[in-house]
Amino acid sequence: YGEAEQIFKKANDIAAENEDQEALKNECCYGSQCARSLQLSSKYSKNIQISNLTFINTQYSEYGISISNKSLYFSSMRKNEKDITDQRTLQGFSDLYKTSLEREDFAETAIIPLEKAVNHNKNNDACIAFNTDQSEAYFTRCFGKPMHCEILKAGNLKNGFFNSANKINIVSKDYSIGHPTLSSDGNIMIFVSDMTGGYGMRDLYISTKDGNKWSEPVNLGANINTEYDEMFPSFFNDEILVFSSSGHRSSGGLDIFISKKENNSWSAPKKLSCPINTGADDFGLIFNESEEHGYFCSNRPGGAGSDDIYSFNGFPVGVKFNGIVKDETTGETISNAIIVFENENSTDTLYTNSAGKVCLEFPFGSEYNIRVIKDEYIILETNLEISEEKSLFPDDHTAEYLL
Repeated sequence: YGEAEQIFKKANDIAAENEDQEALKNECCYGSQCARSLQLSSKYSKNIQISNLTFINTQYSEYGISISNKSLYFSSMRKNEKDITDQRTLQGFSDLYKTSLEREDFAETAIIPLEKAVNHNKNNDACIAFNTDQSEAYFTRCFGKPMHCEILKAGNLKNGFFNSANKINIVSKDYSIGHPTLSSDGNIMIFVSDMTGGYGMRDLYISTKDGNKWSEPVNLGANINTEYDEMFPSFFNDEILVFSSSGHRSSGGLDIFISKKENNSWSAPKKLSCPINTGADDFGLIFNESEEHGYFCSNRPGGAGSDDIYSFNGFPVGVKFNGIVKDETTGETISNAIIVFENENSTDTLYTNSAGKVCLEFPFGSEYNIRVIKDEYIILETNLEISEEKSLFPDDHTAEYLL
């Protein structure tokens, strides 16, 4: 609880630099109320199982993942005794690897480095992306001091081997681009860049393919990009964008968000649930065929090294509950009212904030008995039922309690 409170105090302090303080306090998630909400939301999301891929992870960084043809592709800064150290990270230079997903436990599964055409000595090669039929692949190569990154097309995938790598036409010496993800047909690419004219430090951009060239990059806009970092995009079924951001009121460092394509724009991002998102850097999530299974990266405590790869099983979002308590006679909101959530498994309490609000996230299909308590008022007893119908973008559940 104390750690959660510190996380949200930091997040609210950052947000307060650019928002009206009174407006911020009207948010249902503010200060100690938000820390308690995080604690309960995490408690209620135990249906999401997280596992460290110990077969893959090392003391070094493993990150930048994608799935193609029943193989997990990943980036790693692992190094052997004879390998050169990258003085920028004090790890090895990043290379690309793959391993089979045929066995969920990865038992007796080999880890195979990709060919020298894409793993170049003294460069950092990472974050490879494929179209559906694996006829095209693009990856990130970073080099130099200061670090400069480019996207290259890995060519001629014959018999499972790459034999060339060439810069794409939108590479520029004036800015870096990287972390590509492709639509299933390979005609749309979303990637990261620090080019001028963006919203923050690193933004997400989109480009479409015309013949063998890519169109002028277009910023994804203020719904997605913030004054902070947006990174590690991936597509799910072409209509859902998964990305990581240190903005959007993240819980600390990078958090993982999703957005859906609506006409020609992207919806307001939704943050994935605990324990996928924590106070550490959580990033690079990819779904594996369904919404209830996939992989992501994190530098959370307890891992094997700097950044590790994790699997998740379970639906990665819940339903946001927004409650507000008011005086039935005056209509005024009531602060510091106690709301008790009770079912056969637990009894938990939240206090309303200065605007009479509480919020937290419940799993689908959950039911609770509720008591609302405040000093001289008569105790209100009611119940709460959360829909069983799962969706990555569920409507909020809003309730008004009159005392």
